[in-house]
Amino acid sequence: NRLLIFGSTSSGGILHGDNGEIYPKTISLTTVLLYDIKDKDDPELIKSLDIEGDYLTSRKIDSRVYFIVNSKPQFKENDLVEDIIPFYREASIAGGQERFNSIVGCGEVGYFEPLNTENIINIISLSMENPEDINKKVVAGNGDNIYMSLENLYIAETDKGNTNVHKFSLEEGEISYLGDMEVPGKVLNQFSMDEHNTYFRIATTIGDFGSNNVYIYDSELNQVGKLENLAKGERIYSARFMGNKGYLVTFRRIDPLFVIDLSSPRFPKVLGELKIPGYSDYLHPYDENHIIGIGKDTSENSFGGVSIRGVKLALFDVSDVNSPKQLHQEIIGGRGTDSEVLRDHKAFLFDKDRNLLVLPIYFPGADYYEEGVFQGAYVYELTIYGGFDLLGKVEHQDIRRNLYIENILYTISENKIQLNSLINLDKIKELLI
Repeated sequence: NRLLIFGSTSSGGILHGDNGEIYPKTISLTTVLLYDIKDKDDPELIKSLDIEGDYLTSRKIDSRVYFIVNSKPQFKENDLVEDIIPFYREASIAGGQERFNSIVGCGEVGYFEPLNTENIINIISLSMENPEDINKKVVAGNGDNIYMSLENLYIAETDKGNTNVHKFSLEEGEISYLGDMEVPGKVLNQFSMDEHNTYFRIATTIGDFGSNNVYIYDSELNQVGKLENLAKGERIYSARFMGNKGYLVTFRRIDPLFVIDLSSPRFPKVLGELKIPGYSDYLHPYDENHIIGIGKDTSENSFGGVSIRGVKLALFDVSDVNSPKQLHQEIIGGRGTDSEVLRDHKAFLFDKDRNLLVLPIYFPGADYYEEGVFQGAYVYELTIYGGFDLLGKVEHQDIRRNLYIENILYTISENKIQLNSLINLDKIKELLI
């Protein structure tokens, strides 16, 4: 009976501090709103937070939510140190709205080495059951890629071609810094990191098209295993760790899918490899023996290079780890066809129990330079034996999210929520936002 919403607002030009100070400047804010929704017709706002900066990501563990906001300090001549620390305020039913103040005191701000003062990371935990239970950790440093397990948070930042990974423990909302390690190469995204049985696994690429590697660290951040020099001259396009196995897709001219055995953390090894045209930007588990890949189709051109073509869906069979296979594929459109899933995995909807797969598609037609012919969602039935069966299309521009409740499909863009029947995909109604 609780609903938590993240949004973006601004300070409106003037900030009022707790001690009567007035700050004549506009700052961007991440706004967090917690509602009691026992009465669905009349939800009640019970807590709000405003944090200076841009929302990065969030995770929910039991009734507690952890979220990260990146702030860019605005340095000016004669600024007080306190003015550089991100602004913060709370509001609740019981206490009303506080005025803006520094999120923490100066002595409470930590930093990553080497020191980088261009960005501040705000790590905040909020109990949805007890909204007055809030914990904050503020660190000077960068961190665009985040991985969180049930016990730990990992923040990865790239420095001079390598990746520094910082580890925090999460215990009943308390956030504690545990240490860091330097990993050779650059990490692609959150799916290139994982924690399993206390071991941390990370996949990186050295250089733009150098070598690809997997490194394994114990709970004390000591490297215990590594697998290096995979697919030299290529780079990682997608990665996924699932229990004792890891899956990597690299690409430059052809798409190798590597199946990696991680059952022995000290001795990881490649079990199998599949080379097919195209590449996958995102890997999603179908079940323990099958993986869905979403990316682009490719072909050789007349100049001896590679041409990028339509959006490619693939279903891989990895039950025989030594000989992975592509069971089915679906190519959507040609050159210029695009999907938000290639950049944001949260735009992808898949439910194995319903055999339902939905993804947003932008299809420009026969030529890249023509006006877009279709924008909306492609709705598929996906089964191991039947592959990708297109059930129909839903027209809706710039879809960012897809979800369903019972037999209704909701497609969501920046300015509209649209409802379509999952029985026949007929449009039911839309809500402008």
